[in-house]
Amino acid sequence: MTTMVERVAQAINEEQHQRHMFGNRGMPEHEALARAAIEAMREPTDEMFQAVCAQLDALDKKGFTPKEWFSRMVDAALKEGKLA
Repeated sequence: MTTMVERVAQAINEEQHQRHMFGNRGMPEHEALARAAIEAMREPTDEMFQAVCAQLDALDKKGFTPKEWFSRMVDAALKEGKLA
């Protein structure tokens, strides 16, 4: 399984390849790359999901909002594959 960082890197690489092959596709490059990266993050990795599930009771009791849950998942994604 790939990490979220690898998944996003692949999406950016594919978007850049498409732009190189077919030219500007109607939106600025940085916006296209951002959209490709966000699309790649649509489905959380197992590690991201587990980061929230492991704290499910604590998060519920503290009244965490979906925004906070999402932040925890992104934090977990950034830690994937990273050396300590």
